[in-house]
Amino acid sequence: MWNSGAVSGQTIIGKSGQGNSTNQFNHCFGLYLDANVNVYLSDFGNSRVMKWPINSSEGIIIAGGNGAGAAQNQLYAPQGIIGDSDGNIFVTDTHNHRIQKWSLGSSTGVTVAGGNGNGSNLNQLYYPRTVILDANKNVYVADRTNNRIMRWVVGAKNGTIIAGGSQGSGADQLSLPQGLQFDA
Repeated sequence: MWNSGAVSGQTIIGKSGQGNSTNQFNHCFGLYLDANVNVYLSDFGNSRVMKWPINSSEGIIIAGGNGAGAAQNQLYAPQGIIGDSDGNIFVTDTHNHRIQKWSLGSSTGVTVAGGNGNGSNLNQLYYPRTVILDANKNVYVADRTNNRIMRWVVGAKNGTIIAGGSQGSGADQLSLPQGLQFDA
């Protein structure tokens, strides 16, 4: 954490390293802060998402943590994470080319976007990086290798391309999008 005007920061959660204990993580790619100031991080190297309650010295595994894999209780190289007002966590399960929704207290995730192998069809993702939600809990994804931004309406089997779709610098193109955010 860096306070405004500070010249140095302080560690508020765990430590980076090659371990897989609940006080270590291995390559954090995504962070999410909920309304209660709990910190969530995607532990890319250990294929899990950890929740760090405020003032805690140990994290809690809330998604994955069962080795890298494609089963519903596994993740493989998670990156982006976001939560909703119901306590659900949405994770870009990057190497499985899908977005997984993990309900509060669940030991398995549910695929809400992609998950049909890597490819460019409207039911596929190809190394997704970032996931965000709108007010209606529709899922938006930075679909990196497909050079596009996709939207999945709640319950839909196919997504809709809302930006990009081919690589380049033209007004209708993207080049390996990494992030995505809504403005006010």
